[in-house]
Amino acid sequence: HPHLSRGEVGRAMPRQKEQKQDKQKTWLEEYYERPGYGPPGGTVANLTDQEMIDHVEMLVEHLNNDDPKKRIKAAEAMSAYIADDAFLPEHMEVHPAQVLATLFFRSMPDRLACISASRCLGIMGHRAAPYASAALTRVLSNAGSDLRYEALVALGYLGPEAAPEAATAVAERATTDEDARLRRQALLTLTMFGPDAAQPAGAAIAKACQDEDTDVQVSAMKCMKRMGPEMDGDIAGPALKKVLASGSAEMRRFAMETIAVIGNSVASHCSKAVAHHLRPLPGSDPTLRHLAVLALESMGPQIVYEQEVLLSRAIRDPERQVGEQAFLTLRDAGCVKGMMGSMFLEERIFSPEVLAASKLATENSDSDSESSSDLGSEEDVDDFGSSVGEEEQEEESEDDQAAQDKEDEERREEERIRRMVMGMG
Repeated sequence: HPHLSRGEVGRAMPRQKEQKQDKQKTWLEEYYERPGYGPPGGTVANLTDQEMIDHVEMLVEHLNNDDPKKRIKAAEAMSAYIADDAFLPEHMEVHPAQVLATLFFRSMPDRLACISASRCLGIMGHRAAPYASAALTRVLSNAGSDLRYEALVALGYLGPEAAPEAATAVAERATTDEDARLRRQALLTLTMFGPDAAQPAGAAIAKACQDEDTDVQVSAMKCMKRMGPEMDGDIAGPALKKVLASGSAEMRRFAMETIAVIGNSVASHCSKAVAHHLRPLPGSDPTLRHLAVLALESMGPQIVYEQEVLLSRAIRDPERQVGEQAFLTLRDAGCVKGMMGSMFLEERIFSPEVLAASKLATENSDSDSESSSDLGSEEDVDDFGSSVGEEEQEEESEDDQAAQDKEDEERREEERIRRMVMGMG
């Protein structure tokens, strides 16, 4: 990371399990594992602080030497001191990154010298950005693949400060380079630039999501996620929608996570596609369903309301985490009926015409029942007259019993309260 010292970067770098014990480490991995100066056990490594200050002063003087080879050698030797901002004088007439940048502007750049300079500039990190961004960008389109790769890596370590000058050229490499490894590295570099690269590189990032190489696709999706809300929704939305429709399971998950970060600006393109993945169909991915709920939530209350029916059904998802998140999403959006379940959303599920027809059918059914009851009562009118006296007597008897039961209950309640009060006394 360009804003950390070498020792901090060494601790921050992820420890990956090596598949082969004899796997050769890259120059960068070896460098960050050795935070000292000079070769281990060498003269420079054993210098005292005061001797180190004198050593750096000598290197600074060599930056103005008439011999270009000595200038380049001194600039490369100072890369570690620039990275750590250690043992440096208060003022330098020429910055070491300026000296190394001259290599890239020669009419016939030396490939090996530029590769070495690229690595040293990457070590310097963001402190080299004002001096070397344009130089490293220059070789992205007219150099061999090995130099293009090293320049892309170095630009990534220069960080966001290199984005204004380099983002457009790096984005072009992400979609046009014939080497998939370089397209992937270009996307990693844009990721390290961060949201500052979203505007100049957005279209290339979206296009790379459909790259023929799956590793490039994944890198593009992670890069888009890093751009976040700064990504243009009209550019990112169609690409994300396409991934949700036809991408691999891994890419769909990345797409959901990206939508959750970008938010409402992609809602018009993606909300329906996201909601489609809420259904717990056989073989569906529960993690994807959970991410779909989070993605809908990120798009705002209006989108949650539009997808209220599916979210209310998701409350009963077999995966508890999905159901709980759906409930919380509806709650936070103020969708009270949806929180109670989809059965309370019949006006959202059925069209007004269907509801009106259903209500009319119910009323007709009730009317038919009343008509049948009236016909039956006419036939039995005589029987009713003869039996009404008996029914009235039964009703009076039932009323008397109910009154007696109520009176007994009131007495029991009074007795219970009396005993409780006496016990308290």
